[in-house]
Amino acid sequence: MQEQKELIINEQEKEETKRLTFQKWLKGIGHYKWWIIGGTLVLGVAGALGTEFGINRITEKLTADYSYNLATITDEDGVERFVDGSLFNYADVVSKTNMENIKAQDEQFKSININKIIKNSAITVSRKAESTTGPNGTTVVNGKTVFYTITAKAKYFPNKEIGKKFVESLIYAPKLLSSNAIERYNVTSYLSDSFGSLSYLKKVQALQSQQKAIGTTYQKLDDKFGSYVIGNEKGETLAQISSDFESEASNVNVLANAFYANGYVDYISGQESQRISAIKEEAVANIKALESKQNEMEVAKDLLKTMQSATMISTLDSESEYSKELIKLKNQITNLSGELDSMIKDLHWAGYFANSDGEWAFDNTDTHNACYQLTTLDTTWVEKNAAFAEELSAAANSLENEKNEASESFKFMFNHYNNGVSVFNTGYVEVKGNVAWPIGLVVGLILGFVISSLITGEVEVYKKEEKK
Repeated sequence: MQEQKELIINEQEKEETKRLTFQKWLKGIGHYKWWIIGGTLVLGVAGALGTEFGINRITEKLTADYSYNLATITDEDGVERFVDGSLFNYADVVSKTNMENIKAQDEQFKSININKIIKNSAITVSRKAESTTGPNGTTVVNGKTVFYTITAKAKYFPNKEIGKKFVESLIYAPKLLSSNAIERYNVTSYLSDSFGSLSYLKKVQALQSQQKAIGTTYQKLDDKFGSYVIGNEKGETLAQISSDFESEASNVNVLANAFYANGYVDYISGQESQRISAIKEEAVANIKALESKQNEMEVAKDLLKTMQSATMISTLDSESEYSKELIKLKNQITNLSGELDSMIKDLHWAGYFANSDGEWAFDNTDTHNACYQLTTLDTTWVEKNAAFAEELSAAANSLENEKNEASESFKFMFNHYNNGVSVFNTGYVEVKGNVAWPIGLVVGLILGFVISSLITGEVEVYKKEEKK
């Protein structure tokens, strides 16, 4: 019986020796401390490297919030364009063409696989328009602050620094387009070299078109920068420059009114009847064009009425496509109205008037039309009519100078006040979605110590058993 008890006790002691106890764990640490230190350091370094080059390579994203302050103008249809008329599309920064151009410009980008980036949508850009004032430097469109966010997956670049430089180059690419657009910009010219050979009517129309183009240019500058911003190399404000233009614009208006009121017309003495026939022939063609424009106007008005009745205008978002279409249609109607008014004035000048039935007919009893004046050839009128040609030429020369000055002011103001990119937050492309390598180091050290100490503790258990 005693032997059986001793056997049971021995078996229990043997089982106890196989268990890892706190004391044995501490003894194991003491006996194998250098092994534990080595194992802890190895796993710590592995944790840091694994975090930096493993986990982060998968999860890291390069991102930046930015806004453009470029040479762009929102046209009457609500479309943002560079000043030379080319379309500005914020999404073009991540287009294949732009990325390949950026890659070709820098040797450090040569290993970037553009096709792979596009296939996996590794770089994206989004646009936000908010009613708040937003960060400094943001562009305001339709009363809303506009800024953009670009995001790129870091694993598609050789390293983060190259990736950040590449993304930054994408962001700044439109600035070059903006600068080029400024250099190409010129106010549209309606005064060609053939101006002297044009008819009085065509000359007046050309002068009015040139006057409108210059005036529109100054209005765009005023809307974007304000009247009291310096507008040229001389230090003159936009208000001062545009004020000088107003006197020339006023002169064009006076000439146009005199033209229509007095029936001035270019002709060769002795060929008055031929000129009258030509005027009538052109007027008949203009009547057909006028009727076509009137039909176009009716269609546009009906469409606008239908669109407006189909939705609550007050609930429309100004950024919505529906809202933009409404704006476009309203602008079309406004433009058509102006064209119709101009065509009617030209027909009156030729001697054609609409009767009570709305039909156009020639009426040579009105003393203000050109055909009447060519028929009567009043001496005073003949003298004033001849002098009018010189007044038109003088006005053309003045407007040509005004056009050039407006073009230079436009370039000056956009180059000085509106040709940049604002990157928010830190001012650089940021790295997000990553885990700091020290965290991986700490986790690795902890795991290294735990695993190493447990192993040495187990070694201590079995070593004790062997001694027994």
